Amino acid sequence: MPEQPVAVWRLPHLSLSFRMMGGALVGSLISTAAVAGVALALAGTTGAVSALLGSVAVIAFLGGGSPVQLAAMGQGTQQAVGIVLISYVSRVAMLGLVLLALGPGRSHWDPHPQSVVAAVVATSLAWIVGLVVTHMRANVPVYDTEYIRVPEGGE
Repeated sequence: MPEQPVAVWRLPHLSLSFRMMGGALVGSLISTAAVAGVALALAGTTGAVSALLGSVAVIAFLGGGSPVQLAAMGQGTQQAVGIVLISYVSRVAMLGLVLLALGPGRSHWDPHPQSVVAAVVATSLAWIVGLVVTHMRANVPVYDTEYIRVPEGGE
């Protein structure tokens, strides 16, 4: 009897990845609202818009790496960790270059620098905390639960 195909979203590593991305997004959105509110109170509309754009840039760059993470989770453990770390470092570097290019005096947008920096840092930390907390609550088994005894005569 042929095996039934499994829907992609039913695979265990994909289900966990989607939950982790959801946790990261929720944490980031809460952080975005908090930083934008503080920026609005301290720097007015320019500060709030700067904070919102900084947060959106972080969410776009960090969320944009989820396809790489999904592909890496299907690989071996060491390969997956290496791929995810390289992907994360390259996304953070690209985010820094984009924010540097959009800085004061370099574009038509005149951001409030403190609001952008606060939003980028807070949203990045909230994203990472959301990933970690969601993964910790996932209860992923680390060890095999069933011992299979090998017969004495070989296989």
